[in-house]
Amino acid sequence: MLAGLFNPIVVVNESEYREALRVYLDTWFENRSRDNGALARVRVGRRARWLEQTLQPIRKEVPPALWRRLKNSLVLTLGIDSIVIMKDVCGLEDKEALEVLSWTARVILQAVLREVHTGKKTRL
Repeated sequence: MLAGLFNPIVVVNESEYREALRVYLDTWFENRSRDNGALARVRVGRRARWLEQTLQPIRKEVPPALWRRLKNSLVLTLGIDSIVIMKDVCGLEDKEALEVLSWTARVILQAVLREVHTGKKTRL
C-alpha cells in the first residue's frame, strides 16, 4: 500500500519534510493574516492524487460518498504530518510509527471494503 512506500521516504528525509511543514504552516499564517482571516490552502494535494491512482482498481465498486471518505481517511496515514504525530505525540520510534500508519491504512481499507460487500456501515 502507498503508506508502506511513501512514509519510509519521509522518515529517511525527516528533517527536510519537517522544514517543508514549517514553510507550509508559515505560509498559511502569512496568507491568513493578509486575507483578513480567510483560510488559505498552501499545499497542492499530491497525497490525494496518489491515493486516487493507487485505489483505482476498486473505484467502480465503491459508492461516491464512501469513495470520498476512503480517500480522505487514507490521506491521514501518509506524510510528515502523520509521522510527526506518531513520533512527537505518541512517542514512537521510526519502525513502530511506520507499522502503525501502514496498519491504520489497511484497517481503513478493510472497513470500506467490508461496508461495500456487506452493506453494513462500520461502527465505532
